[in-house]
Amino acid sequence: KIKPELFLTRLHLAEAYLALDELDKSYDNFSVVRQEMPEWPSVWHGLGIVYGKKGYIGESHLALAEESLLKGEKADAKFHIKAASIYKDDMGEPAQKWLVEVQKALKEKDK
Repeated sequence: KIKPELFLTRLHLAEAYLALDELDKSYDNFSVVRQEMPEWPSVWHGLGIVYGKKGYIGESHLALAEESLLKGEKADAKFHIKAASIYKDDMGEPAQKWLVEVQKALKEKDK
C-alpha cells in the first residue's frame, strides 16, 4: 500500500497533467488516487473536469456530485445528479450503475 503523502504527490501530478490538457495521464493519476483515497473531494473534482473535457458530460456530473456529497453540499449534489440523469442514455452501463449509487448516497444523506 502506498503512503498517503505519495497519493498527495500523485494528486498534484494529476492536476498538473490536467493543466497541460494531458487528459489521459491526468485521468490515470486521479484514478490511482481515487482507488485508495475516495474520501478526498479534490480527486472527484479533478475527475469531473477530466470527464467533461473528454465529452463525458454525465460522468462529469456524477464525479462532481461525489465531490459535493463529500463536502456536505447536498443542493449541489442534487443539481449534478439531476444533470447526470439527463445524459443517462449516453452513458455506459457502469456509469448508469454509478448514477444509481450516487442517488442512493444522496438519499442516505437526507435521512
